[in-house]
Amino acid sequence: MRKSIIRIVLISLLFFCVPLYLNASIEAYVKGNTVNIRQEPGTNGLYITALNNGTLLSIEDETLYEGTGCVEKWYKINYKGQTAYICSKYVTFEKP
Repeated sequence: MRKSIIRIVLISLLFFCVPLYLNASIEAYVKGNTVNIRQEPGTNGLYITALNNGTLLSIEDETLYEGTGCVEKWYKINYKGQTAYICSKYVTFEKP
């Protein structure tokens, strides 16, 4: 009985001490001027806007998505509350 209580306490401590990063975004920056942001990965996706060098990005995950017009593939980002895509060639994780 005592071993069971100790196990429960240890598991509980482990659970509460390990930070959870569910739906955490990744901070990145635009590398280049007038970089197009689109609704879908690919140059056939609807144009949303163009961003300039150093603009802060919120990448939703590190997955690279297939799409036309970007050999390096596309990142999914959050732009003003909506899902959008940017060619990974124009993304840097180093603050300019």
